Amino acid sequence: MPKSNNPDPQRPPSTASFGDVTKEIARRNEEAQKAARARRAEREKEQIALRRQWERL
Repeated sequence: MPKSNNPDPQRPPSTASFGDVTKEIARRNEEAQKAARARRAEREKEQIALRRQWERL
């Protein structure tokens, strides 16, 4: 049976290609990781400052 080139009427037309979607997901993941690294660095900085403060006492 030959394949039909007509799209399935039950399926909505694709607005973005699969490659575009995966690139967008990768970009969002990178942004989330960057924000998490910044928060982690800030938290570690605060912990080090607290340890130094306790060592002085």
